[in-house]
Amino acid sequence: MGSRIAAAVAGGLVCVCLGAAAAAQTLNDATAAYDKGDYATAAKDLQPLADEGFALAQIDLGALYHDGEGVAKDDVQAAHWHRKAADQGDADGQFRLGIAYYEGWGLARDFAQAAALLQKSANQGDASAMGMLAACYDAGQGVPQSYVTAYMWMSLSLAGFPDPGSRDHQSAAQSLARIGAHLTLAQIAQAQQMAAARHAK
Repeated sequence: MGSRIAAAVAGGLVCVCLGAAAAAQTLNDATAAYDKGDYATAAKDLQPLADEGFALAQIDLGALYHDGEGVAKDDVQAAHWHRKAADQGDADGQFRLGIAYYEGWGLARDFAQAAALLQKSANQGDASAMGMLAACYDAGQGVPQSYVTAYMWMSLSLAGFPDPGSRDHQSAAQSLARIGAHLTLAQIAQAQQMAAARHAK
């Protein structure tokens, strides 16, 4: 939570409705409270920013509702706040709302909606969304089943997690190997070419 908020503040992506200085201070307060495990204060600090339309606050408030930290666990509220961020075109909001549709968290399970949202997030470079989109193509959930397309997206997801020691990198590498077992060498080459072309955009 903290690093994303700090980056947004540094980049000036603060809500002008509350004023840059006030929003930055509120975000810093929320981050400090969250880091100390004071989730109730973090939720209280995030609420006005989320109400004002600040996507990062909406995402983090939604995450608190999903995890039941500082607020009563409520996946309907989590999906509500993640939708607010997704509707602004935020890649992380799109990813989280896509997962909610995929898992049926606070929403009726809908693989087609999940895949569409994951696609939007993946198109913005979200590596986690790329991995989940690959899983959709692998299983044919919400999209036509295609191991080649699944391999392409998982390749891009793996590239988005460059630290070989990270759990995300290792998980993506294992998934890539599993998907690749269904493909011929020519199909793997095709998928790699597709990934290279998309990466070059």
